[in-house]
Amino acid sequence: SLPRGGTQQSAATFDTRVATMRHLPGSAAVKAARLLRRHGHHLQEPPRSFYVSGTEGPLVDGELARAEDWGASLGSRLLPPGPASPSAGRG
Repeated sequence: SLPRGGTQQSAATFDTRVATMRHLPGSAAVKAARLLRRHGHHLQEPPRSFYVSGTEGPLVDGELARAEDWGASLGSRLLPPGPASPSAGRG
């Protein structure tokens, strides 16, 4: 049921993986990225994995900051440019 993309359709994929098993084959993010590409979507980034300490979490130390940085980077590239905020340029 994944809709067909076009030149304007952007996507990114991520998954979580248990830190103690980092080298297990298979990644949900890689599989999702493959499906998105087959349907014509443009991936903004390679698939990412974020690590958790157990099957139900929590995230390993430092992973939340890494995920936030990744999300902010994606957001800054995907959002259309808008008017400057009222506080822009104030010091």
